Amino acid sequence: MTRRKINVAFLEKGFIDPLLASCTSALVGVMELYSFDHKQLFRVLSGKTQARSTVSKDDFVTCVQGMDLKLSVDDISEFFNHCDVLALNRITMD
Repeated sequence: MTRRKINVAFLEKGFIDPLLASCTSALVGVMELYSFDHKQLFRVLSGKTQARSTVSKDDFVTCVQGMDLKLSVDDISEFFNHCDVLALNRITMD
């Protein structure tokens, strides 16, 4: 599968990019399947049993790959990069 970049211009017009839509839909499906709220999903994605406020890129990619959501590693990585607004190689739950 070729890597799909998130189309920022598309997002600025108020439409969701197909890559964001597929990744988000897959994660929402996991939340619904296991009756997770956002905090519980974040804890799972962090790879730890203790609640943490940040998730590293490595932990995120490894965890989402393990969920077998039919997303390529490149797509998961690009989704993570979009969420990492400060480019710190981690995402934070506010």
